Amino acid sequence: MQPYFLPYFGYFQLIDAVDVWVCMDHATFIKKGYMHKNKIQNDITIRVPLIGASSNRNTSEILIDLSGRDWYKLNKTLHQKYSSEPYFSEAKSLLDDASENHNGTLAGFNFSIIQNIVDYLEIDTQLISSSLGLTDKSKSDGIIEIAKGLKASTYINAPGGADLYSKEYFLEKNVNLQFIWPNLIGEFKELSIFHLLCCYSKSELKLKLKNYKCI
Repeated sequence: MQPYFLPYFGYFQLIDAVDVWVCMDHATFIKKGYMHKNKIQNDITIRVPLIGASSNRNTSEILIDLSGRDWYKLNKTLHQKYSSEPYFSEAKSLLDDASENHNGTLAGFNFSIIQNIVDYLEIDTQLISSSLGLTDKSKSDGIIEIAKGLKASTYINAPGGADLYSKEYFLEKNVNLQFIWPNLIGEFKELSIFHLLCCYSKSELKLKLKNYKCI
């Protein structure tokens, strides 16, 4: 998957469903996508301050700025909206740790956040921090090359991929393509994982984590 910023709950259900999760940071940066932004309660959008953002670059080439006013305002917004929630301190610590331990790029920052949340939720999946070097191809052929390089027999994709990828084509290349279908509604489907981390205990989230099927 592309490294999204504080992605929604289904993103972590996909990570839970696989043995190895690959951070596809060679994917082109999309300004209107969720690589650098997400939504919290009251339909508020939070954004990572970027340096040199361009659709001609990938997420491993986009730099971030966590020292300026925009990052301060983001943290202030999170405090105003969630400091009264029971698990705010736990959620904020995961974000703070990532903000102090990253390589300066958007991909590296998002990967650090995702790794922290995976560890917090005790998801037993290996995360690979970079897909660079695993393939120079795009779309289906790139995914198949990554899968074969990792000696994988099955590739599991998000629901949106059902309109993009052909199971028959993957089978021709000896890779079984499946799609995960999360059973999510309301805030679990619509808001950033940060919202859920603030409002629900680890045990509650771990129970909901398994509420999906792969077809």
